[in-house]
Amino acid sequence: MINRLSSLTLSFWALTFLAVWFGLGAITSYIPALRPGLDAMNGELVRDWIMNSAWKTPVAATWFLGLCAAAGIMVVNLICCTWTRLIPRMTGTRRGSGRLLVLIHLIMVLVLLGHLSQMAFGTKAENVRLLPGSNGQAGEYRIELRGLEFKDDPALLNYPYRPSRRILTRDTFHPKEDHAEVSVFLGEEQVLAGTIRMLEPLVGQNVRLTLTDFYREGEGPDARVGGAFSLAANPVTTLFLVSYAVWIGLYILLAAFRLKNRNG
Repeated sequence: MINRLSSLTLSFWALTFLAVWFGLGAITSYIPALRPGLDAMNGELVRDWIMNSAWKTPVAATWFLGLCAAAGIMVVNLICCTWTRLIPRMTGTRRGSGRLLVLIHLIMVLVLLGHLSQMAFGTKAENVRLLPGSNGQAGEYRIELRGLEFKDDPALLNYPYRPSRRILTRDTFHPKEDHAEVSVFLGEEQVLAGTIRMLEPLVGQNVRLTLTDFYREGEGPDARVGGAFSLAANPVTTLFLVSYAVWIGLYILLAAFRLKNRNG
């Protein structure tokens, strides 16, 4: 049984299924009736989504569970392959690269577990819309928008999403100049504070706050510009990112090993 679970055939078919499944998910995202279910999945922790709103759109929920099943098979295949094929190579003539390959596979398992933690643990909130001087909840965190500077023409914010992508060019929209002053609190403790811009999130204490958009509320001279924010917090974010960096570094080292052995 363990030899079947570690086989390259199983790995090939699991990867093939994942590729096809991702393609179906991409197609599904363009179906208006199914889009809200996928948007809801992106807007909160998958754990909360599965327990609450996922089943309002059964097709989206089924797609996600199929994705989890295929990913789970890949993890089992990875572990079994490491145990039956790679560990025995640690004592051969190429034990240096063999040990490195085992370590890469083990770090890969950590990376996959890190992805799982991002879906199941911590806090995730999307599209928290705030006007200057207001605050809003993002799970157990509170975001306070102390001030906002939008130096471009606020009329640009009145366009619907698709036309706005064509209109907001480098000549009309300057994200380096448009910014907000924010603070993030956990209870009474301030965990983040500073200036935030689009594509320049605030990060600290395993919390990431992102300014995703500006919006306009009201009409005429009384119109005000606010910001839309997303917040993600996870206790193992640092471990996850370090694992990713180590994984990439080990692959580079393995490539250097292989190149050295070939030239030798």
